[in-house]
This record gives sequence, C-alpha cells and structure tokens, in this order.
Amino acid sequence: VHGQAVGADDSGNVFVTGGFSGTVDFDPGGGTDSLTSAGGKDIFVSKLDSTGAYFWTRQSGGTFDATESGQGVVVDEPGNILVCGTFWGTAQFAPLWAPCNESTDEHTATGNFDAFLIKYLPDGCW
Repeated sequence: VHGQAVGADDSGNVFVTGGFSGTVDFDPGGGTDSLTSAGGKDIFVSKLDSTGAYFWTRQSGGTFDATESGQGVVVDEPGNILVCGTFWGTAQFAPLWAPCNESTDEHTATGNFDAFLIKYLPDGCW
C-alpha cells in the first residue's frame, strides 16, 4: 500500500488515495476492511473523520497486469470526492464495491501511462 495524497472536506473528514496490491486491511482500528486488488495495482480512496475514526475504503482497478494509482484527492462543496491519477493497461474505474459495482467504466491506456479523474459520491459510490 502506498498513499499518494490527502484531502479534507468542510466537516473535517479526511480522504486518502493511492495504490495497493494483494490483500490489505484498510481499517486502522480494531475492525477489518480487507480488499484484494483485481490486478497488478488498484486505486483506493479511504475516508476517516477528523479524529482518525475509519468510515470506508473504496477500490477501482483493472485485471491482470493493469496498474492504477490515485495521486490526488479533493472534495467539492456538495461532498463529492474527486480522485485523479495515472493508469496503464485496461482499467475498470467504476467502484469495485457492492452495491456500487452495478455499472462499468472500462478504459484502455493509449500510452505508457494515461491520466484519469473519478468522481465519487459522498458515500463512495458514483
């Protein structure tokens, strides 16, 4: 796991984005929120409150050797979470989280690394 960027909303909630591979427990407290990358490396965005209490982590990513990483995160006035970063290979940008994973948004990079921008709703869906 590597965190690349941190952002906050007007309520003091903190958002962290970056990339991860393998299976990772994102809950820093006593609970468990384990996610497994779908491919080489997947994007994550985690939400914590101002005291560090854990809310959730959402994941997007491609299969096989696709590599994606969140590199910036901001929260707009209505509370939407905007994550930007880079990817190569074929990546699935719709959240890989039920019940949010009812749609697909697959893209294939045209170069070594292409840029992306994902807009998540305040609950982490889109």
